[in-house]
Amino acid sequence: MPIKTRRRNSQVLIFGVAALMLGVGASQASGGGLVAVDYRTHGYVLSAADRLRVDRALTAAARFARTFAYFKPPFRLGLEIYGDPSDYMYRRAELGSQNDYGFFSHYDFRGYVNVTSIQELGADPIETVIHEGVHGIFARLEVQNNFELPVWLAEGLADLFEEAVYYGNGAWEVNQAHLRNKAGHLMREDPMLFRSVFETSDDGWGALGQDAYI
Repeated sequence: MPIKTRRRNSQVLIFGVAALMLGVGASQASGGGLVAVDYRTHGYVLSAADRLRVDRALTAAARFARTFAYFKPPFRLGLEIYGDPSDYMYRRAELGSQNDYGFFSHYDFRGYVNVTSIQELGADPIETVIHEGVHGIFARLEVQNNFELPVWLAEGLADLFEEAVYYGNGAWEVNQAHLRNKAGHLMREDPMLFRSVFETSDDGWGALGQDAYI
């Protein structure tokens, strides 16, 4: 059965966990309401349709985040989207990340996405933009309420919303087959990696390799 955001929050939380088990330019502010996103693109044009897709996914994530703990909106975050991998790598080094495709920085509450390298993998870079934006939403929630989500749950929730498809009127469907395939791949190819997903610290997450979350 498809999951929709209007269904019970407990169902959404279950699939948030399942998501783990089974990325000087133009600047535009967006969001309003629950989420306020500062988009900055570097050698890349973010289409109106893709921006709307990101805004809708982050709004859905923000609604769900507010079931965890109180938060007075808007959730403010930034998204830096790079078309030139060298520019991305330079910024990545400045912020101390080791991820080739995308990461979220708690230092400045911004997500950074390397669009070209993701496309070379045959993957959808907008999913990574959403993924890093969801991290931003929950990072704001954690700071205001003085708690920290375990890394496997934070990554699972980001996976959940990046895989969601919007059908209008507030209805969402999660690509459950893709999530099951991701879990199956981890368990078949490297059972110890699958186990380590639940045991690693935030600092050690990147060392698990891209198969853990891309």
